[in-house]
Amino acid sequence: MTREFLRFVVVGAVGFAVDGGGTWLLVLGGLPPVAARIAPLSGAIVVTWLLNRSLTFNVERPKSRDELMRYAAVALSSAFFNFVLYSVLVLVGVQPLVAVAVATLLLLSYSFFAYRRMVFR
Repeated sequence: MTREFLRFVVVGAVGFAVDGGGTWLLVLGGLPPVAARIAPLSGAIVVTWLLNRSLTFNVERPKSRDELMRYAAVALSSAFFNFVLYSVLVLVGVQPLVAVAVATLLLLSYSFFAYRRMVFR
């Protein structure tokens, strides 16, 4: 396992804390589990973009619109599949926090390689 991938996993853990923790708190607050996932997932995307850019992939060039568009495309595709997996798991009775973890782990490799090759090359 490369150091870059390990840093990606650590950043992902931070993103999971934002996503899973926020989802859990909103569910506790009374929101339906699927609706409760939207805001925390969005927050996790922003947090992980900033951390991956500076810590995981060590990007030194200034942020650009092109990079942002590539990032958004990968993040949204990953978030879409993550959200679909999460929703299916919740609908079949899996606890929301476990569903977040399973969906996130299943998309880990896809996200890493897509960010590495398409965004932070």
